[in-house]
Amino acid sequence: MHEEMKRELPGKINGNQKEFDPWRKVFNGVRPHEALGMKTPVEVYKSPPGRGTGKRWSRNTRGN
Repeated sequence: MHEEMKRELPGKINGNQKEFDPWRKVFNGVRPHEALGMKTPVEVYKSPPGRGTGKRWSRNTRGN
């Protein structure tokens, strides 16, 4: 992910949340990842019930 950020957001990584947020949405929700079987992270991972509590995402075991 960091290599993609450097390549796709040159000079914009250092503290510019406005530039980062749209890129992150595409990276996680639109762009397929080879390591995830050409699915997006949104398709593979789901938020835990206590989202926002600092818990990590868990792998979606339903296969969607």
